[in-house]
Amino acid sequence: MGYIIAMNIDALITSYDIREDKILSKNWRKISQKIWARIESYGKGVNNYGPDTLAPHLTRIAEDSRDFLLYLGHPEHVAHNFYDAIKISDLGKTHEEFDVTIWKLPQKPSKRERSEKRLHTQRGLNVLHRFLEDAPQELLDHPHIKAVLPAHIQGHHKPLTDDPNMGKMMEIACLVDAYDGDMDTKKIRHGAGSTRTVQDQYIRMLGNDDTDKYKGYFRKELLDSYFEFRNKYRASIL
Repeated sequence: MGYIIAMNIDALITSYDIREDKILSKNWRKISQKIWARIESYGKGVNNYGPDTLAPHLTRIAEDSRDFLLYLGHPEHVAHNFYDAIKISDLGKTHEEFDVTIWKLPQKPSKRERSEKRLHTQRGLNVLHRFLEDAPQELLDHPHIKAVLPAHIQGHHKPLTDDPNMGKMMEIACLVDAYDGDMDTKKIRHGAGSTRTVQDQYIRMLGNDDTDKYKGYFRKELLDSYFEFRNKYRASIL
């Protein structure tokens, strides 16, 4: 099947409602349930990465981005379409070419290991394709399957400076994913065992210094709106 790898999905994601769309209701729901079962069971018996870390992370960013979109005034159907797509954005981490232990290392990953982990955005479409091998053409041609899912799978770590035209939807995907990934208490122990504060994370995501990890990643206006949203609707903020 051919995917539309276009990161600006702003218009496409408004063109259907996943809750009512007949094509998606008929075909996608069962497939997405199988995909989620794969994510939840990934690493069981080895390091339980799927149930302990991956599935909770994806659930949090799906709920967070849905609520943030509603806070910004986007229609409910857009928020639900987005929720469904971002919830499997890390599907590539379950690709067989990865040794599952790479996702839970006892030490900081090496440069080589970091490079390999970044491949999950490329490998995700391969995993998705296998779930869609027997899907009807009408599903394969649906914008949710052909464009919105691929955009989330491939583009959720992209700096805005790399693609200024990615669109607001993918800007939000990158922002919410980065926040949750950095604030996951299972991952952020550093220094003398202290955890990163929300204020620390805000400054980190501003990327004001040339050496900052997130230099050029986010628009300050959108970042400020997100932290304002968390201040109003999430308990653990600033």
